[in-house]
Amino acid sequence: MVPTGLVKQLVWVPPTPGILQVNSDVSFCTTRGEASMGVVIRDSGGDVVVSGSRRLSFVSDSLYAEVHAILFGFELALEYGLNECTF
Repeated sequence: MVPTGLVKQLVWVPPTPGILQVNSDVSFCTTRGEASMGVVIRDSGGDVVVSGSRRLSFVSDSLYAEVHAILFGFELALEYGLNECTF
């Protein structure tokens, strides 16, 4: 059981109107050296503009996977012509 004093609730903070927010996350399996990633791009109202997911093989560590997830976010933004983004 986790003491309540150690639990921190994370809240999504919307971007400024006219700006899009790119969020990414990964799951990483050390035994298989694989990762799965997801990216979501939202507007200031919280509506999803673009989202995507991808798997990676031959992943050395979680930092490697996190960097690839951020790069995937850049790729999606560029592919859809989304120029005003914050990460």
